[in-house]
Amino acid sequence: MAEPTINDHLAATDRLAVSPAEAARLVGIGRTTIYQAIGSGALRSLKIGKRRLIMIASLRAWLESARQATEVAAPRPAHAIPGVDASETRNFARPGCIRKRRAVSDQVNRSSSSDGG
Repeated sequence: MAEPTINDHLAATDRLAVSPAEAARLVGIGRTTIYQAIGSGALRSLKIGKRRLIMIASLRAWLESARQATEVAAPRPAHAIPGVDASETRNFARPGCIRKRRAVSDQVNRSSSSDGG
């Protein structure tokens, strides 16, 4: 059976707003992420007395904007880029790895040249 979605939950409760903890549980992320989104202004919330609430509509809008952002930012594989043959692509090592290896080999070379003197 599939896991319940936010729509399933709302159909059962018909709530208009939820607490940050419940919003995090519904979405499947941590409360800290919810509070960071509220703090940055990406996720709208309201405070009634001492209680902070997130409107379900705001939560849906925030999720939709996050989904769109990941679709835009997701790199396409080389074979999906027009005019690029997948056989022409190469896997390159991360630059940081090359620098680390080079630094280690330089240290080895320095210590071996100073031992011979």
